[in-house]
Amino acid sequence: QETFDKAQAILESRSRRCNVKSSTLNRYPFSGIIGCGNCGKKYKRKLRKGRKPAWQCSTYLREGKATCQAKQVPEAILYDISTEVLELDEFDEDYFKEKIIKILIPDSNTLTFVFRDGSSVEKVWHDKSRRESWTDEMKKAAREKAKE
Repeated sequence: QETFDKAQAILESRSRRCNVKSSTLNRYPFSGIIGCGNCGKKYKRKLRKGRKPAWQCSTYLREGKATCQAKQVPEAILYDISTEVLELDEFDEDYFKEKIIKILIPDSNTLTFVFRDGSSVEKVWHDKSRRESWTDEMKKAAREKAKE
């Protein structure tokens, strides 16, 4: 017990010195509220260099596709559909947290928003075409490269 208490004191001292927050559960509006319909685990935010943020099942991230085939959801889609479901002009994090208790993902491209009053709304989203993600500069660079 003495060793444990000393270790806890050291950890607390370091966290104060480095200004570390005690919990990251509410770091993003969707943290801790997106549930996988396949395995039941929570979704986590995934950010890879050069890519936009997306949310993916924690089982998929930890154990791979053989264990959970859940599809990732682009963060932009979550913001867009949340705004639509709440009938807002733009996303409002406080209003979102006030109204939505969880988001379930029962199937690929399906989001079920569960409200605090017990009601729910299901929305289907569509992947954006790769063609839509190309900027004019990217298209020009690809043409130049193809000419070489």
